[in-house]
Amino acid sequence: MISSKAMGCMLIMGLVGFAVMFLSFLMQGNQEGTTGVVAWAAESKDWENVGMVRMLALFSNLIFMTGFISWARSINKSSSAIAIGSTFALLSIFLLWVSFISHVAGYETASDNKTAALGLVELGNMAGWFSGLLITLSFVLIGLSAYRQKVGMPALNVLLAIAGLAGAVANFVWWVFFMGGFGLGMLILAIIGIKKIKGD
Repeated sequence: MISSKAMGCMLIMGLVGFAVMFLSFLMQGNQEGTTGVVAWAAESKDWENVGMVRMLALFSNLIFMTGFISWARSINKSSSAIAIGSTFALLSIFLLWVSFISHVAGYETASDNKTAALGLVELGNMAGWFSGLLITLSFVLIGLSAYRQKVGMPALNVLLAIAGLAGAVANFVWWVFFMGGFGLGMLILAIIGIKKIKGD
């Protein structure tokens, strides 16, 4: 059983992972579609640095996910909504790693086989899209469950659900909007984590 303080630290790691992942996007720059990404990877080895930073973000997210699922199950172990939300969260982190591995494989082969690289990057994009949808839906389910169970601060739980819903909808519109909703959800969970460390 994870202690309250350890759980709080793990929840904060989600915001750290989000910030590091955002940094990796800034390092990569803005390429025009999948073709532009493959051309960028073929022309330079900058993708290696981007990949290393992104891997750090993924390890941070693994720590976060452990705390997030533990927090969710501490709300109500028998809740079907929390069980589904926890499963969505687990599938999300799995797909995030699939996305990362596919992207790195695509970058690696970009200079030798552009067709294969395009397929791998597209697969990575698809896995990343589904990962984002699942984690934001888990925010909705678990946030609403925490509100109904009167756990912690009701306002934070409702905001988590709203941020998750906004991120899930934005995932169908534009990734920048998705990052806003997802980032807000991570910020709210970090605040919950800080309150757990303080023992509130």
